[in-house]
Amino acid sequence: MALLHSFRGELPNDRVELYQWTVDLLLRRWESRHVGEKGILESLDMPGLKMTDLEAGFHAVAFDIHAGSGSGDGAGEIREGDLRQRLAPFLNDSWDKAGEFVKYVHDRAGLLIRHKKAAYTFPHRTFQEFLAACHLVGMDDYPTQSARLLCENPDRWRIVYILAAGYAARTHRLSAAIGSIDALFSHCKDQDACHGRPMDHLAAIAGEALLEIGLVGVRREPTGRRRLKKVRQWLLAAMANDAHLAAPDRVAAGNVLSLLGDPRFSRAQYFLPGDVNLGFVDIPAGTFQMGSDKQADPSANDDELPRHPVVLSDYQIARYPVTVAQYRMFATATGRALDSDWLADNQYDNHPVVEVTWHDAMAYCAWLTAKLFVKGTIALPTEAQWERAARGADGRVYLWGDEKIDPVKANYLATGISSTSPVGCFPKGASANGLFDLSGNVWEWCQDWYGKYPRKTGPDPTGPSDGSYRVLRGGAWYNPAEFCRAAFRYWLDPGYRFQFFGFRLVCLPGQPGEPGK
Repeated sequence: MALLHSFRGELPNDRVELYQWTVDLLLRRWESRHVGEKGILESLDMPGLKMTDLEAGFHAVAFDIHAGSGSGDGAGEIREGDLRQRLAPFLNDSWDKAGEFVKYVHDRAGLLIRHKKAAYTFPHRTFQEFLAACHLVGMDDYPTQSARLLCENPDRWRIVYILAAGYAARTHRLSAAIGSIDALFSHCKDQDACHGRPMDHLAAIAGEALLEIGLVGVRREPTGRRRLKKVRQWLLAAMANDAHLAAPDRVAAGNVLSLLGDPRFSRAQYFLPGDVNLGFVDIPAGTFQMGSDKQADPSANDDELPRHPVVLSDYQIARYPVTVAQYRMFATATGRALDSDWLADNQYDNHPVVEVTWHDAMAYCAWLTAKLFVKGTIALPTEAQWERAARGADGRVYLWGDEKIDPVKANYLATGISSTSPVGCFPKGASANGLFDLSGNVWEWCQDWYGKYPRKTGPDPTGPSDGSYRVLRGGAWYNPAEFCRAAFRYWLDPGYRFQFFGFRLVCLPGQPGEPGK
């Protein structure tokens, strides 16, 4: 990298360009003249030989090595005899010239290293993958061939497929690059071609290929715009496919969707969901049992007692916690500073925002109330509103019922994600009224001060009149299972913020506090 920076004066942000520049630099070194040394073309002394011939031979070698290697992290290897035989057609079928070329590449360029006494390998698997991608793009019917290889062995060909799309776009073959995504769709319509696996496991790869091509280029082509829209829908389907995809795969699909632009959210509506209710779900008025009964739930803590009836007016609660994109728009509009901790922990727009204090959450609610004044008051939920939305009127232990939590249902410690996840990735963990991520992912600030439950409350309780700590609910990605129960209570200083604290909104239409009333 230091040599490349010295030669070019900068390093590219684009990894395809980085690999291409690196190979180009090494090719230039082959041709550099040292005292008493010849360049590679002069040394081979073959009239009509071009550097592109040698480059094509090297691409072919990389492709062969990769096709025969495993799916792990290391580079494959090729025996010296096979290497010379593969290079010979690019050197007028000369076995000796092929051997001379191999020696030159090993001694001067460093693109091949001797792995064993009579075998060679690339210094890193990424070189192998990039050069194999270059060969793939040069194949007849590259889009179809790339889709076939990916379906046959996604683990082996994933990076090659993605880099090939980027390389095709950088070498003025944009239509072919987009065509590789079309070919993947067509190929996977045949379940036999995908070996009986649902095609959703390839959605993230298709999305990464579009990102490698570059969204500006993709949007420039009518077929690219159509394909972008279709891949977004494919990624949404993958996020919801908890029957076939493990949680890390669904999260990966959601992360790619964030980079492509998540169609569930509308920029024109402050990145709230684009449906008619802006993502708010109706919770009808009525009575529910708040708190826990240790006979019904042995995991219950003392501060969840006693179980007591609570009467609530009707309200609406957000389907998802507030996302990074939603909060960033607020911060930008109000000039609110976002420090390095916030930026480090809020990298994906469709993840729940974290690194927010209770005061930050309240400020966001006031801002959004002013923007959506026709909707009513936007606020943090009271503890009672949060718990009613989470466990329903029947007092269930978790959102989905009394069945124990597992990694299919929520992002918590045992799921192994070790970070926030895109909202909506755990459909089996949704509540009865269609709310997502109330268990796990992030803790959610509530309005109330923390205190012991009274045995009786009036309608629409708001907790103690004062206190030192504010309540959080729901558990987070780093918590064990018991923290994710619907009745579990947590509390902290309202000025604290961490990488697992977020919040959710309620809307109180027509109730006291609505602007103008």
